Amino acid sequence: MIRGKKIIIILFVVLYFLIQKSFAQSSDLQIIADKNELIVGEEGSLTIKLPSTNIASFTLEIYYNHDNLDYISGPETSNGTENRIIYTWTDSQAKGQNNIAVGPFTFRALAGSLAQINVIGEFYDEKGNEVVINPQNFTWNISEEVQTQNVEGNFDKASANLDILRLSHEGISPQFDTNVTEYYITVDKSVDTLDVEAIPENPNAKVEVSGSGKMILGKNTITIKVTSEDGTQSKTYTIYVTKTDDIEKANANLEILAIRQGTLIPEFSDVQYTEYRVEIDNSIETIDILAIPQNQNANVTIQKDDVMQIGDNKILINVTAEDGITNKKYEVTVHRRTEEEQKVYEKEQQEQIRKAEKLIATVNNETKENIEIEEIQEETEQNEERNNVIIIIIACILVVLIVFLIIKKSKNP
Repeated sequence: MIRGKKIIIILFVVLYFLIQKSFAQSSDLQIIADKNELIVGEEGSLTIKLPSTNIASFTLEIYYNHDNLDYISGPETSNGTENRIIYTWTDSQAKGQNNIAVGPFTFRALAGSLAQINVIGEFYDEKGNEVVINPQNFTWNISEEVQTQNVEGNFDKASANLDILRLSHEGISPQFDTNVTEYYITVDKSVDTLDVEAIPENPNAKVEVSGSGKMILGKNTITIKVTSEDGTQSKTYTIYVTKTDDIEKANANLEILAIRQGTLIPEFSDVQYTEYRVEIDNSIETIDILAIPQNQNANVTIQKDDVMQIGDNKILINVTAEDGITNKKYEVTVHRRTEEEQKVYEKEQQEQIRKAEKLIATVNNETKENIEIEEIQEETEQNEERNNVIIIIIACILVVLIVFLIIKKSKNP
């Protein structure tokens, strides 16, 4: 009988807590942002507002993506870690309060993307009963758009060129040139974002950067779109980023690039340039290209016409790295001279040959004169040596003769 009563009491207690739980107040948090959108480098703040429920104590946990947000500051009792902020509060009078607002929590935007923030917590009334308040989330749209303020000056309003392009990591290839629109870089797997500094020639032009955050393993693409001040021109610069755990397998550089029929301008460099130019004679119709990758396991394909036409001919050399993902393009413009250009070229060559022959003749004459002077000097030195020898011989003979006379005189006083 006693055992049955115990069971009834336990069931009653469980039922009581279930009823209490079912009648517990349940409502939502409210996240209020001072800005709905942020630009990279800009700060934004959030305030967490609790519903109109009597709350005596609570603990808030705020989770955020530290790849695109940096936690700057919060209320006095908040504590931030790598991607979480903890905030605790207790009513000093233990009576509970309504419509509590917590904040501001200030963040700085690091990279363009959608930044989601999740807020959860544990809440209690003045009797220590748990108050159910549903978690809430908020998403910030972070843009990498850089809109320069109007700057007075004599700038080309139709210019959509970049003046400066820098990355937070070294290794971009080729070196920046305002006329080159494609670039390459390989980064280690630990790199999650790349900071891009893109400054236009005209400070009043509009620059939009996208794709520099949340790098994935493999191929990533960063685009920088420049729109001229007057809105008539636009230009897009592209950076191909390979994030890898094996740098060597991602090597898509050429070791050698040469054309047998001409000389590359500028001189080949594996990282400084990806665009080259070469001139060939009017009579040359086909060319031989040597393209050898730094990594022997990389694959090289050459796209060109069998016959070089008069004028400019584009040749594309595509290198696919051993990883099968990373690729790099080199471009060679082969200019086959027109007949008129060939005549001018040959005339210039003849003029250069004439100048060279003249220079050689001058050098030869100077050399001949130098040789004659050297021969005269050598002959003079030889004559001086002979004269010295003769003088020494005569002096020796005189000495012998004098000694002989002295000895003879001593014998015949």
